[in-house]
Amino acid sequence: MIHTYPTLLRTPHPHYDWPLEHILPGLPADYTVFEVFPGRFTVRDDGCRCIYYGPGPVEVVRSRAPF
Repeated sequence: MIHTYPTLLRTPHPHYDWPLEHILPGLPADYTVFEVFPGRFTVRDDGCRCIYYGPGPVEVVRSRAPF
């Protein structure tokens, strides 16, 4: 199913102050963000597959703009 307002994974940009955004399938509720060590995060989907592991802050949100 394609959503007009997609789900976004926001991760830190290595060189700038704004986050990188990656489009994810499904809804934000399909993902869980865990801080596994101070400053290190993992994002898992509803099948417990690792989508992201790395520095934070990290968030999974609904895009405010359609595309």
